[in-house]
Amino acid sequence: MDTGVFKKSNPYAELADGSASASTAQQDIPNVTFPNSTSVDSVSSKDCIVTDLPEDGPVSQWAGFSDTVIRQVFIRKVYTILTVQLTFTFAMIALFLYEHHVQKFVRQNQWMYFSAYILFFVVYLALSCSPDLRRKHPHNFVLLGIFTVSLSYMTACIASYNDLEVVLMAVGITAACCLGVTLFATTTKHDLTSWAGTLFILTWVLLLFGILAIMFWSRVMYLIYASCGAFLFMLFLAYDTQMLIGGKKHSLSPEEHIFAALNLYLDVIYIFLFILTIFGGGRK
Repeated sequence: MDTGVFKKSNPYAELADGSASASTAQQDIPNVTFPNSTSVDSVSSKDCIVTDLPEDGPVSQWAGFSDTVIRQVFIRKVYTILTVQLTFTFAMIALFLYEHHVQKFVRQNQWMYFSAYILFFVVYLALSCSPDLRRKHPHNFVLLGIFTVSLSYMTACIASYNDLEVVLMAVGITAACCLGVTLFATTTKHDLTSWAGTLFILTWVLLLFGILAIMFWSRVMYLIYASCGAFLFMLFLAYDTQMLIGGKKHSLSPEEHIFAALNLYLDVIYIFLFILTIFGGGRK
């Protein structure tokens, strides 16, 4: 007969009769502690601290899903920005190639080329050396626009000194090379993000070789320099692509969409310029 005393039921005992089932159920339930409280009734939801969550449980699965979605959005944003940059650049190249009045103006006002180079270099240093500046909207997009316009002008000026067939050939080869390098970087198991030191040394070697090629100019030496430069920036493209997609030793933060687009854009443009030099005959 019921004596009127309420006995709290044990949820673990209801799961199974044995102690093994009870211990299994206890492992699936996280520990909940109530700091600075003596009564359960006085505890708010903010005071609850949940510990010992299973690493492969629902929370960790949702966290991994969230990281994947954020990375995918980041990649789409970067490639959208890159597409706009490249479209503008090659539209300006086409203008400089087909409009003879523009070619004449460019060749008569070479000071604009050097002004664009100074502007390009200053903005590049600002975006590369200041994380706050390249993350602050809308200043980051304004600076990236100035950077794109200045580099596009320089690229179009260089392309205008070559024949149309040579430029079109360089564009096609550049597109094929960039596509191949991107596919390689996204499918290979090799971690290229750990090559930063090697790429830095190779860049200095290429710079010194370029200075020698200018001082002791010869067509063969300049073609070798252009070939090495194209190969080096293909390595940079693979490196920057893996930094973008993540999953390696090093990766870019999803907040760095401006910096990622800037690096990929530079890689593609330099590959194009070096290939243009090769097929342009290594003009002085």
